Formats: sequence, C-alpha cells, structure tokens
Amino acid sequence: MFAGLLWQECKQLYNEGVEGYMSSLFNFIDFTSLQLYIASFTLRYMSFYKVKTSFERNVLRMFFICASFLISKWHQNKSPCKE
Repeated sequence: MFAGLLWQECKQLYNEGVEGYMSSLFNFIDFTSLQLYIASFTLRYMSFYKVKTSFERNVLRMFFICASFLISKWHQNKSPCKE
C-alpha cells in the first residue's frame, strides 16, 4: 500500500514538475503525509535497534559479572591458605 502511494506521488511529481506538483494543496498534503510515514518508520526501526543492542549488551555484561563472581568464589574455596 505504501509503496503504491509513493510510486503514484513520484509519477505525479515527474509528470507535473516540482512547481506544478506543489501548487496543489492535496499533493502537498500527500507528500507531507508520506514524509511523516517514512520518518515514523525510521524512528520506530531505530528505537527497536537501540533497545535490542542495549539489551544484548546488558545481558553480556551481567553474564561476565556473574562469571567473574563465581570464579572469584571458586578461587577463594580452593585457596591453600584457607583455615
């Protein structure tokens, strides 16, 4: 649906020229709504990507913290100086 609307507006822009295309208020509204749709899609994708990478980074960080804690506890239990 979106690709069809975008293609239709591009064809109109090509056929009428920039001045002729923008002289109609309906074309300006269509063009603006398509721009807002593209911007919202881009922002949605970027926020999803940021959250996903942040979550993965935090999971790895917690894994290494837990692993280092367990290793330090294991070394304390295996210490020859233990009473």
